[in-house]
Amino acid sequence: MVTSPAQAGVLERTVREHRIAPPPSTRTSDVQSLVLFGGSVRPTPFLESIGRSVLDLPVRPHQTILDIWLGEASQLHGATLHAKPEVRILVNRAGVFPRPRTRVEALRLVIQTDPVEFRGTGGLLRDVVGHYGKNDYIVIGNASALLLRPLSPIIRQLRETRGDVALVAHADGSPVDLIMLRCRCLDVIPPIGYCDLKEQGLLLMSRLHTVRVVRRDEPASISARTLRGYISALRRYYRGLNQVSEPGPFEEDWKPLFSVCEDGAQVHPSARLHDAVVLRGGRVERDATVVGSVVCPGGVVPAGRTVVDSIVADCSR
Repeated sequence: MVTSPAQAGVLERTVREHRIAPPPSTRTSDVQSLVLFGGSVRPTPFLESIGRSVLDLPVRPHQTILDIWLGEASQLHGATLHAKPEVRILVNRAGVFPRPRTRVEALRLVIQTDPVEFRGTGGLLRDVVGHYGKNDYIVIGNASALLLRPLSPIIRQLRETRGDVALVAHADGSPVDLIMLRCRCLDVIPPIGYCDLKEQGLLLMSRLHTVRVVRRDEPASISARTLRGYISALRRYYRGLNQVSEPGPFEEDWKPLFSVCEDGAQVHPSARLHDAVVLRGGRVERDATVVGSVVCPGGVVPAGRTVVDSIVADCSR
C-alpha cells in the first residue's frame, strides 16, 4: 500500500483536508470489519527465508504482529465496531496463511484466499464485501505491518470526518496505512479487471463520493515485509514502549533497543544480540554478535562471527 506521486497529485486536487471535525455520530455499529491485506505481488528474499507469514513474526518472544492487530481490534467493541468485531485477512494464492496462536473470543477472525487473481486491492475489496450493506463501513489496513499506535482513536478520527472515504496521511510522507470507506463506494470499481485501490480506486471514488484526509504526525504502522522494514518497525515499537526519543541527525545510535528470541531458538549465553531477532530453529553460537539482523529457521551464526544487517538463512534450502 504505497502512495505514488501521481496519487498524491490526485488527492491534492480532489480531497478536502479534515481539520475541524464535526460532532461524532451517535451510531457506533456502522463499521462492519477490519480488512487486512496480507498478500504480496512477489516474494522477497526476506519472506522466502523466514518460511512463514509476516503476521507470524515475533514482536516479543511470545507476541506476534498478528497478536497486536487482534488485540487492538478486540478493544474496538462498543467504540467503533459491532459487539463482535470482524477481522478479515486477505491472502493471495501464492501467499502463506498466518497461524493465530490463540483464539480471541471477542473477535470473529476470517482468513481467506483472494477469490480471483490479478484483481488489485480495489477489485479484491469489491469482490469480498458484497455481503455487507451499502452504507456499512470497513477499515482497511496492511496486514504485513507492525501496528505502532492504538486503533480506536484513529478510527474515531476517521469516522468524525463524515466522509464516504477517509484516509490517514502523514506529515513525514509515510505511505497511507489506514483507510475507512463506505461499501457503496466500491460500486465504481469495475467488476472485471485490475484496479488498485490507491492508484485508480480513490480517483474513481472521488468523482462521486466525499473523500476526507486525517493528517497525523507519525504513521500508525510500519511495513515489515523486508529485513530493513522489520528491524526498523521493531526499533520504533520499542522506542515507544520504553519511551525513548528518536535520535537526532548527529547522534550516535549505538545502544541496543531489543533482542527477540523465539521459543526453539538456540542462543549461547556468551552471544550478543543488538536489535536482532532469532527465530525458532535458528542458532547463534559462542561469542557471536548479531546486529540489526534476523536469524531464520536453520540459519547459524558460527562461534566468534559478527553479522550485521543480514538475513541469516538456512543454506541447505
